[in-house]
Amino acid sequence: KPIIKNITDAIYGSRKSICVISRRYLQSEWCCREILMASFCLFDEQQDVLILLFLEEIPARQLSPYYHMRK
Repeated sequence: KPIIKNITDAIYGSRKSICVISRRYLQSEWCCREILMASFCLFDEQQDVLILLFLEEIPARQLSPYYHMRK
């Protein structure tokens, strides 16, 4: 399966998704896609399915708009 299909299937097949966020996580294209897909799932399911765990302080300007919506 393509990696994006694996990510989507895993997120939609889970009761909760935990995103462990660091500066390096935010620099990764695939990690950003993961949080984007988890955010879409949050809106689709209308349930609190996304848990954000921050390993370090991240300036607000580096965070995606999806984090701000989640907050």
